[in-house]
Amino acid sequence: PNTPGTDRLRSGDPTDAAVAAALALVHAQEVEAARIAAGKAQSPQARAYAQAMLAAHQGPAQQGAAATDGDEPRSA
Repeated sequence: PNTPGTDRLRSGDPTDAAVAAALALVHAQEVEAARIAAGKAQSPQARAYAQAMLAAHQGPAQQGAAATDGDEPRSA
């Protein structure tokens, strides 16, 4: 997919925004995979793992969005 900002990442000259866009894309794909797994998992262990993945990605999504707001770099 052509996600805004990822063209510079592919070119070998990534900006902070390009790296953030790529990480956001990976994050969204992991969340979607965990949602699918949580809904389709047959074993309790697989379902629990998928739910743990969803829980683990709840905070980073909000933190990542906050870190890319505005022009000033933010420290961790």
